[in-house]
Amino acid sequence: MSYYPDVSENPLREALKTIVGKAPPSFVKGYDTRILTDEESLALQDWASLNSRPYWATGFGIVEAAELLVATAVENGNIPPKPAVMVMEYGVTLSDFLEDRKVRVAEKVRVLKALRAQKLIPEPPLFKEDSPSSQLKRLKRWAKGIE
Repeated sequence: MSYYPDVSENPLREALKTIVGKAPPSFVKGYDTRILTDEESLALQDWASLNSRPYWATGFGIVEAAELLVATAVENGNIPPKPAVMVMEYGVTLSDFLEDRKVRVAEKVRVLKALRAQKLIPEPPLFKEDSPSSQLKRLKRWAKGIE
């Protein structure tokens, strides 16, 4: 069993604070920026650019550096991996939930929208023109990529 003393649930916040020297905006959480909206991503880059030194550093570069710092710490075993997204109603991970053939596609879409509303996952790729089966295949591939 691994032991990670004093590990934050928000290592990206810690990395950004270390790089920039100031606490990042409150909407920054977790291990990466994938759950941020486009507006939040731009606001974070602006914040990083305006609050950091050297003056020529870009906001995008600073955020990327912080994400790399977190990813490297996970790879090295210095911090625990990002926890799997759980579907609490069913007691399973999101990937397992989407693989479950007993659950209807409409229920899966409802759960995905609820998880997104809570900012636990990035925007899922839902396309109205897709058939339910192709939509489900797309969602399964997507879920494996975020966990």
